[in-house]
Amino acid sequence: MTAVKKIGIILLLLLGVSAMAQAQGLLRRPSYHHLFMSLGPATYSGDLGEMKMNIPGFRSWELDNMRYNLSLGYRNWFYGRWSCKGILTYAKVAGTDQGAGRYQHTRNFKFDSDVFEAAAHLEYFFWTRATRQNRYAAYAFLGLGAGHVKANLMFTPRPVDKVKEKDFFLFFPAGIGFEYYFVDTPFSLGLELQGQQAFTDYIDGIDSSSPSKFLDAVGMFNVTFSYNIYTMKGRSYCYECEQIWY
Repeated sequence: MTAVKKIGIILLLLLGVSAMAQAQGLLRRPSYHHLFMSLGPATYSGDLGEMKMNIPGFRSWELDNMRYNLSLGYRNWFYGRWSCKGILTYAKVAGTDQGAGRYQHTRNFKFDSDVFEAAAHLEYFFWTRATRQNRYAAYAFLGLGAGHVKANLMFTPRPVDKVKEKDFFLFFPAGIGFEYYFVDTPFSLGLELQGQQAFTDYIDGIDSSSPSKFLDAVGMFNVTFSYNIYTMKGRSYCYECEQIWY
């Protein structure tokens, strides 16, 4: 059983226990401790490939060759508009020289990589809105993480290319998000755009002498499903956090 499956089973058990306790009247009020799952497309920017669509500022991103990512995590909305988040992520990214510029097309390299990450985010909710029926919020975040990549190289490297099919690395994630909270329920639904600057040139498994002179990066756009963990009345409740809605 993979690590992602084990984490998913643990989260499902926690949700089941919380729901049963709430039904029995043991849990009275929402806390600001959330469990969440997010999924969506993932892309990469590095030595291999480039977009066939010429969009200014995004030429080096493989937006026309995207794969996917899945994350599981925990959020603590600890004071006012501030929250922190711990995340475990699996991402699949890919790239190809086919159809790219003249140099890349001649080189004709191709890869896909499995990326495993653990990260911590610090979030700031810069906009909130509340009505009797709805609550909305938008936030920005910065973080720090560590990851492991395993690259599958679908080409024969040249003598000038440095190859490392497995690598550990640090990365800085940053992004923005939006959430909709279902009033009188423990659930919320969100969208999040995230970019990650990795301190490695081996997300694609290769450090090529040309054309890239920069480290690799990963981008994600996710749909997020969150569950608010209910607790016994008077515990694990953030009064200062509640005031941001008013």
